[in-house]
Amino acid sequence: MNFAEGAGVPEIGFGDGRFLDWCRSQRLATVGVEIQRAAVARAAALGHEVHMGPFSGTTLAPDRWFEVIACLDVLEHLTISEIRKLFRNTISHRAEDGRCLLRFPNGNSPFVGPVQCSDITHRTLLSPGMVEEIARPLGLRVERTFNDRILPATFIGRCRRLLTYRLRRMIGAVIGLACFGRVLPLDPNVFVILAPAAGRE
Repeated sequence: MNFAEGAGVPEIGFGDGRFLDWCRSQRLATVGVEIQRAAVARAAALGHEVHMGPFSGTTLAPDRWFEVIACLDVLEHLTISEIRKLFRNTISHRAEDGRCLLRFPNGNSPFVGPVQCSDITHRTLLSPGMVEEIARPLGLRVERTFNDRILPATFIGRCRRLLTYRLRRMIGAVIGLACFGRVLPLDPNVFVILAPAAGRE
């Protein structure tokens, strides 16, 4: 996704703050919401604008609109009704053509077990199709799905990771075509972009 310099990008459930730090490195205005007090205090000490969660329709001022709202590694900790409520609470803060950037364990993946079962607070296993079912009544659709892609800072590390991702894409393509007749994101984690349903072509 492309972010305009200076744009505000709120993250709901920012955890250790890595995405907030990345946003600031890209000259974006960081806004974070988190339920862990220690994480809020740590991020505030680093100069991020942060708010105590859980996120609701009144967490941020009603006149604040954003092109992108991020929610990374959060949905799996919620029930379906809680996810629906979270999506609903973002409506008043999304710009007219705004997006939601999501990441969660990929229920479509045969490799999801070690990720989903690694944390006793994980409550719901999702797929992009399930997320669209939740989002569609709220006027949203799944615009794009894609595999996780995080590159290390070092040159050698980046080369190794790129080779790994290429191998994983090849394996995923074979499994997808053999089992589903199409290529699907099959990494253990999946990114999903939600867009307004009115944008459907």
